[in-house]
Amino acid sequence: MFSKESSIFATSVPRVDWLKKNEEMSTSIWKQQWSTLLHKGDKEELKDYLTSFCFSVLDLNDKEQVFVVRIVFISIITDLLSRISKKHSLRPEMLNDAYELIYEIETWENLSHYILNIPNFLDTIIDKLIFARPYHDHCPKLDQAIQLINEHIKDRKLTVKWLAGQLGISTTHLSNLFRLNVGMNASDYIAQRKIAEITYEIVHTSKSLAEIREAYGFQSHSHFIQFFKKHKGKTPLKYRQHVLNLTKTDE
Repeated sequence: MFSKESSIFATSVPRVDWLKKNEEMSTSIWKQQWSTLLHKGDKEELKDYLTSFCFSVLDLNDKEQVFVVRIVFISIITDLLSRISKKHSLRPEMLNDAYELIYEIETWENLSHYILNIPNFLDTIIDKLIFARPYHDHCPKLDQAIQLINEHIKDRKLTVKWLAGQLGISTTHLSNLFRLNVGMNASDYIAQRKIAEITYEIVHTSKSLAEIREAYGFQSHSHFIQFFKKHKGKTPLKYRQHVLNLTKTDE
């Protein structure tokens, strides 16, 4: 769609002229192709597409390049947040990840920074935003399943068996839907979502570990510690201390 050809040697053009020239490309075609790629979730294809877009602004001067690309990168995030919000699935840790990424984008000073940071940008988009609220409108049962998981993430009753019962399908069918569309079975997805929520609480709130454990339905303290350590490599207390130490080092 976008060309990498001799524009790198061209004299810069006014932004308004560039926008007129690329208006159709940067609206309907962009949105359609970008949404299709997001549905697929292939990071390499998304990386190539964003890189190609970055090359398309080379006709602009350095300042205008950053202006246009920054708007597009940030709009990708805000559009995702809007979609997630409409599904009533917007959760605190997702907002935190999104705003941290926007803050980071604001520090990228030139086009090279954007191109070099595309992999990290996509890691957050795919793994932290779309992972928690994927594009699965083509699969209503999966969409409903993810909605139920988000709504009942703190409930002790949230299991694959309970979820399948709510949807009126077998546990095997449910896990196959997740495996085919998300890349993991339903049980692993529930665990990943729960650990993401718990990690947010540990890092960004002053709640005690006992409060967090009880809030997420863990009756046994040892089970809570084992569950967290299995996914994060540290006990909840050591993980909180680790993050605090990193924060002090940055300061």
